[in-house]
Amino acid sequence: MNVNDGGTDRGNLYSEGLADLERIAKWLRAESIDTTAGSTVNTETARALGFRCEAVADTDVARDAELIQALANRHGYALPHILTVESRIDSGALLALIERVHVTRAGAVIVPGMPHLGGAVPAVLTQVCSVIMPGHVVLGRSLYPTAAQPSGVHDR
Repeated sequence: MNVNDGGTDRGNLYSEGLADLERIAKWLRAESIDTTAGSTVNTETARALGFRCEAVADTDVARDAELIQALANRHGYALPHILTVESRIDSGALLALIERVHVTRAGAVIVPGMPHLGGAVPAVLTQVCSVIMPGHVVLGRSLYPTAAQPSGVHDR
């Protein structure tokens, strides 16, 4: 048994995995809404990722984007992207969301309402970031910079 034989396979697996991550990142960039134009938040500070689901009843792209941007501004986050999924959130969409959190180094995910997350905040999401929505902030274990909430600011 040659110990070095596994090294080549490991290199190929690493290359294939890296290629998959690059493909996913490219897809995520293509599927998101760019909201950096006109942003008043310093982009060198904490970032948040917007997330919305088109399958939610009475959803409106412009209204959701405006609400997500307003929440980002209120909580002191730069908002580089809003990720939109067509159908209800499932494990694939949740994995794509978590991958995008890592790609953008987001300290929070901002959603226009609980229905966009399927009615509950997934516990796995709070393992990497906080979740912000109108009236609620679910603090999570942030792997990336977070914004300090200005004093006296409360969601209603």
